[in-house]
Amino acid sequence: MKTTRTAHVTRTKLTATTTALAGLALALTACGGGSEAPPDGGKDQNHNTTGQAPAQNVYQFDQARVDSSTDQKPFVSRSGDVTVQLSNELASVLPKGSTMAVDHFTLKAKAFSTGICRLDAGITYGDGGQDTLTAGREGHEDDAPQSNLMSALTGHGVDGDEIVDEAPGDDETTKGSRYITQDLSRITVVKECSKDAEDDLVKLAFPYAQGPQAKGIHSSSDFAYAEIAVIASGQNGNDGASIVITGGTDAELGATGKWAPPKV
Repeated sequence: MKTTRTAHVTRTKLTATTTALAGLALALTACGGGSEAPPDGGKDQNHNTTGQAPAQNVYQFDQARVDSSTDQKPFVSRSGDVTVQLSNELASVLPKGSTMAVDHFTLKAKAFSTGICRLDAGITYGDGGQDTLTAGREGHEDDAPQSNLMSALTGHGVDGDEIVDEAPGDDETTKGSRYITQDLSRITVVKECSKDAEDDLVKLAFPYAQGPQAKGIHSSSDFAYAEIAVIASGQNGNDGASIVITGGTDAELGATGKWAPPKV
């Protein structure tokens, strides 16, 4: 499998504290269905994009609104699909003249008795985002559009046999496999289940488009990212899996807790 990397920008990685992780493990063992909503009680801050999940199953980087990375608590959902998106406030501080390539991801997880977990991520693009992310990057102009897009969103390209007409059935997958559909609408990742919030199955990026630099060559940088862990919970809902998200963004946090544009 080819492995490529997208443009990298320095950012502070926000992770949970040891204490929070211990509490998370206990919560996953002791609790049943339901979800742990963002601190604002699950309100979506007027994000009006169509096709959004119920508010209680929306992650929009509110937990990342902390002064220190050690203060961030993971978002946990024990049932139902989860939408990952930028809040309107966070999206409003994008660098001037740029546009988001991805509007949101819709996540669905499964855990199997083998200790293997599966994560499917549906992709809804921003205006022109799909064209930007599938265009060849310098040095990778001949890669398949699907591989270019997978690299931009996850940091890893895909080989030809991992580009599929539709997401494979559970029995057709193997540990360590990843797939993207021909129509670029869905990513599937199959790996050992996560042990904790820091043991992510996949890291999904929210790139912003900076426009064409040459014919067929586009540039994008990550404005935000979500590290997705899938933990076998042994409970009903989500096919026995809990989705755990820890996020980060290049946006600055103002003294009053409001998002501010990233430093250039």
